[in-house]
Amino acid sequence: MKASDIVNVTDEWKVLCMDDDVKSILRNQRVDHFWRQIFSLQTSAGEARYPYLTNVIKSGLVLPHGNADVERALSVNNSLVTTERSQLSEKVIIGLRSTQDMVKFCDPQLNRPQKLPLTKKTIAAARCAHSEYLNRLEMYRKNQEEEKRRKEMKKVESEKMESLRKQMKKQKQVLTRRKTSSLPKRTKYLFHYQQLNNCLRKATKN
Repeated sequence: MKASDIVNVTDEWKVLCMDDDVKSILRNQRVDHFWRQIFSLQTSAGEARYPYLTNVIKSGLVLPHGNADVERALSVNNSLVTTERSQLSEKVIIGLRSTQDMVKFCDPQLNRPQKLPLTKKTIAAARCAHSEYLNRLEMYRKNQEEEKRRKEMKKVESEKMESLRKQMKKQKQVLTRRKTSSLPKRTKYLFHYQQLNNCLRKATKN
């Protein structure tokens, strides 16, 4: 909500408190019925009389007045995800919850699954359920293999780099010993020493 909308809501609330049509509405009724009559009030041009205030009140009315629905949903999840079914994926849990909610919607009193309407779409979904499950398992297996292959390649590359670093370090030590043992040959090995030193730095950065 913008700052200008807040000002409009305040102004509409002040006008509503002085509105004679609002005062004539019965107050000893359900709160949503009371506000529904206010929402239906219109100006002389046929527009809503309190458009900004209507949005605020509707946003407040949709908020739950307790946490019973949340606790009920957690209880349903606990009954679905037991110790023997602890490996269920998120998609499977959502599918079970959707099926249970549909059964409750079709038969709210006894929750009988035979009351579900058997449409063509439902029958097709039931027939394709096992194949979809196999496809999902195959996709999961391919992802696991790809991840394993990626880790192996990364391990081989790291081993190669480590071997190259050791080899370069050993050559550097050999050149250092030669340089200190034979001073006349210093200019001969200086160029090679600098080259190996640069290669070792590049390998370390990578």
